[in-house]
Amino acid sequence: MKKLPKKIISGMARAEYIEVEPNVRLHITDAGEGRPIVLLPGWPLSDEMYEYQYNDLIKNNFRVIGITLRGFGKSDKPYSAYN
Repeated sequence: MKKLPKKIISGMARAEYIEVEPNVRLHITDAGEGRPIVLLPGWPLSDEMYEYQYNDLIKNNFRVIGITLRGFGKSDKPYSAYN
């Protein structure tokens, strides 16, 4: 596990990648414990836009999972065209 930025007060969180197809990985942030809530940002943002929601939800005993869509933030942009 690695620490989240100071703006997220949870302390510890997992930040990792999942491969969704060859050479395309999505960035995932997983913080907190409890009932899970998944945050999916709209175009053209990353899960970092939810810094305040991460803080509030973690303080209220939720597990928060942020997924950044491909081509945005720390997620990979595929070499080929989108389909």
